[in-house]
Amino acid sequence: MTAKGDAKVKLAKFASFEMAAKSFKDRWGEGVRGKKDAGEFSRTLVTIGFNTGKSSNGGTDNYAKILENIIRMVKVRMQCR
Repeated sequence: MTAKGDAKVKLAKFASFEMAAKSFKDRWGEGVRGKKDAGEFSRTLVTIGFNTGKSSNGGTDNYAKILENIIRMVKVRMQCR
């Protein structure tokens, strides 16, 4: 399925979060396994093709940095009680 009317942008639909997680693991898990740092994890996703990091070819500009910041903020919020 395409997204945004652009054949370069792919969109997958899943019946549950569990199915989405399994699909991610099956397709991308080997590439990111063992990555413990948010920056390394997000840069690896770009390197292995999960997202190109460029809107000109269907990705999100600065994807790795955006994702790294999201991961870091989730970690901070999880420590709040």
